[in-house]
Amino acid sequence: MWLLPRRLNTRIILKVSCILLATGIAFGWMNAREQTASLLATMRLNSSIMVRNFAESCARYLLVQDYAELESFLLKSADLPDILRLQVCEPNGALLWNVERGPDGQTQAKTGIARLVPPSSQSAVIAMEDNVLVIWQPIVAGSLLGWIKADFGLSTIHEAQSTTWRNTIFLVIIWIIGNAFLIVLVLSPIVQSIGRLTAFSKQLDEHKGTQISVGDQPLEIAELGRSMNEASVKLLSTEQQLLDEQARLRESEEMYRSLVTSMAEGVVFQAVNGEITAVNPAAERIEGRSFAQMISKTPEEAQWTALYENGQPFPGELHPAMVTLRTGEPQVDVIMGIHRPDGELVWISVNSQPLIAAGDTRPYAVVTTFHDITERKQAEEKLMRANADLQRFAEVTAHHLQEPARRMANYAERLITQLGARLDDAEAQLSLEFISQQARREQILLRDVERYLASDQPRSKVESVDVRQAVARILEQLRNRIKVTGAEIVLNNLPPCRIDLPRLNDIFTVALENALTHGRSQHPLYIEIAGERQDNKVRYSISDNGPGVEMQYRERVFRVFERLSADDAEAGTGIGLAILRRVVESCDGRAWIDETLGGGCRLLFELPAGEPL
Repeated sequence: MWLLPRRLNTRIILKVSCILLATGIAFGWMNAREQTASLLATMRLNSSIMVRNFAESCARYLLVQDYAELESFLLKSADLPDILRLQVCEPNGALLWNVERGPDGQTQAKTGIARLVPPSSQSAVIAMEDNVLVIWQPIVAGSLLGWIKADFGLSTIHEAQSTTWRNTIFLVIIWIIGNAFLIVLVLSPIVQSIGRLTAFSKQLDEHKGTQISVGDQPLEIAELGRSMNEASVKLLSTEQQLLDEQARLRESEEMYRSLVTSMAEGVVFQAVNGEITAVNPAAERIEGRSFAQMISKTPEEAQWTALYENGQPFPGELHPAMVTLRTGEPQVDVIMGIHRPDGELVWISVNSQPLIAAGDTRPYAVVTTFHDITERKQAEEKLMRANADLQRFAEVTAHHLQEPARRMANYAERLITQLGARLDDAEAQLSLEFISQQARREQILLRDVERYLASDQPRSKVESVDVRQAVARILEQLRNRIKVTGAEIVLNNLPPCRIDLPRLNDIFTVALENALTHGRSQHPLYIEIAGERQDNKVRYSISDNGPGVEMQYRERVFRVFERLSADDAEAGTGIGLAILRRVVESCDGRAWIDETLGGGCRLLFELPAGEPL
């Protein structure tokens, strides 16, 4: 656009002239094209009629073998306008006569062409060859006597095209000159008014708020002048409002700066490229670096290093601020350890929040807040070590207490066997049986405690497991208990899951033992085992027709040592379902109890789905 003239009337004249010129050229091209097509069609028609007449004349001369008259006829015919050459040949293409128009415009007979290649059919052929109209016409008198070939030039058509183009260009030039004169005539008053308006607008800009007389101007200019006077007053008011708003903004910024500066939490501002633009004193204190060491640097450039809670390196691109800048999503309570320049490891909890302009979807900056949780982290580590020590102590205690319980049970049973018949006191015999029973129960309880403490520990390789096959093996191991209870067990579809086999055995063993123990009051006892894949999980269920579990107790049964019945006839220890839930949750699953249709208990648990086997 920089090539266009700056004055309005000159620019309009130039643009209109270009449009008219392009229109005229397009019109001339289309007119010349249509004229050429029309002339060429007329020429093809007239020429084909002419050559057909030539062929009839040639046939008469050839029949009477009057070759001298034939040559004279061809020489006269070649003098007609647009004919460049006439040739007569036999049916096989042997040339008989060749008459051409020479450079001087005179026709003459020539030789030297021994043979032509006539069309394969016996019909006339019209074609364009090298800008020449060529017509082949058969010479027929009862049979094919030969061919006449006529070449026609297109000079007449070309001359008509040139004339059309000259006339078109002349008319376009006249049209452009006339329109330019009309444009100047029409636009001159408008341009003058615009000039006066421009001078007025400059004066208005220099005297904001004042009322300037526009003078005697056209109605539109006067209306515009009054509008600009009103705008002058509004502009002055707006400027004052803007100054007041800037003052309030400065006060707000000062208040915000004071708030951020006084915060105990560290605050860091980063631009969209990750460079740090501002920090508060708390951030300098927590990170052990000054603002000068961090400004205009990304976390990597500021020699920022961090650790996950497991001690592995924390990549810079996964820093919450960088994730927020990439995704536009806030990051909450990300725990990481950072090394200060002095080598001290500090643990912090980090939150990042995107700053997004109105109407935009991508953040233009991010603000990160964090606080020092080193003391809390150290307390948690101490608590974890204490819990680990306590659990280890409980495991060792449970393991070693099983041997005294086993011996008590063995000795009580031996006394019953050896002295039972000689004990006259029935109460003494019952006491020995009670001691044996309680010792065995204590042994089972200690075994379950040991299983519970070890239930969330890693076992072996996690893989896709054939659950149906694993459950079949467990049922075989529980065959005697199943026989005693008289339970009917039905296996339905059991999709594979991803788990280590020992944990799977623990889960289904506890679930089936629970069903056999607490459902035995129902005769006959019916247990159904099923599974269903749901997205990336498999939901397994073990349903029985026992007494069921009331709604208020369905969470309680998963607690350690919780039993819904105090009757010792129920051999449960109160730990089985706690073990099951702990193992399931260690595999990223969940377990719960629901009611079956028609009553009974339905134990459900979900595990990660495995690949089809």
